[in-house]
Amino acid sequence: MFGKENTLAAVLPHYKTDALCRKVDVERYDDRDDIRCNLMRAYSRLLAFIRKHLSDRFYLEGNQRMSIRELIFREMVANLLVHREFSSAYPATMTIYKDVVVTENWNRPYMMGRISLENLKPHPKNPTIANFFKQLGWVEELGSGVRKMYKYCPIYVKDALPIIEEGDVFKLTIRHEPLNEPLNEPLKGPVNSVQVVDLYGNVVSVEDEGIDGGSINGPVNEPLNEENEPLNEPLNEYEISLISYLKERPGANRNDIENTLGISLATLKRAINSLQKRDLIERIGSRKTGGYYLITKDKMK
Repeated sequence: MFGKENTLAAVLPHYKTDALCRKVDVERYDDRDDIRCNLMRAYSRLLAFIRKHLSDRFYLEGNQRMSIRELIFREMVANLLVHREFSSAYPATMTIYKDVVVTENWNRPYMMGRISLENLKPHPKNPTIANFFKQLGWVEELGSGVRKMYKYCPIYVKDALPIIEEGDVFKLTIRHEPLNEPLNEPLKGPVNSVQVVDLYGNVVSVEDEGIDGGSINGPVNEPLNEENEPLNEPLNEYEISLISYLKERPGANRNDIENTLGISLATLKRAINSLQKRDLIERIGSRKTGGYYLITKDKMK
């Protein structure tokens, strides 16, 4: 499962993971990624598909800004790839609907029915693959993914818990859009003094009854553009996705980023130029072998 596509097609011809977006056209699809590559590339492509079609939300844990979308859906993607039964031709799918994301894969069940924190009894289904992903830092101890989803899903969408159903088909459902509420309603912080951390790790103290949710996309230390004017435009979804990607893959080149994130070259160039003007990323190396890196606080010193 870590080989080249030709090897996978010869040894396991039925293997694929189908990523579908059905927000509008539920009969067919709005977007699709037919993934038949090895598990490492499949992991990156599935996360890129999530970033492309789902918005992130502003969230602080302590004084650290966290990507709530990444925390939840990387567990969902890892579960789809690590715990499926590869000998079965049943198609593994990840489908994004208007308000939920659903994954389904064939499974070797250890119990039947709904899984909750009360009856959770983790069992390794593909221990070699799980250990490989653990060494890469993509998964943690067995069962931690379920606990994380139960912790963060009600924060991503108010009071929404994951629905985990085990049987011959393992089905996981996660709400991504609150019903009868704005999609990006602010997450309220604690009363009185709140510490907000920007992308460089600088702490900004906020005295308010709560966080309005817009700070993450607002000006950060007011970086200047070429005309020495503040860059007050918020970070858009492509720029945020690019920052998240470079955290996982520092030194990635433009072709890797374009293929993984699934955005056009023109959009990628605009995102790169914007982040370079804000001194958030930099290019290091030659034109052929160089890549892009996040600018850390230490580098700025």
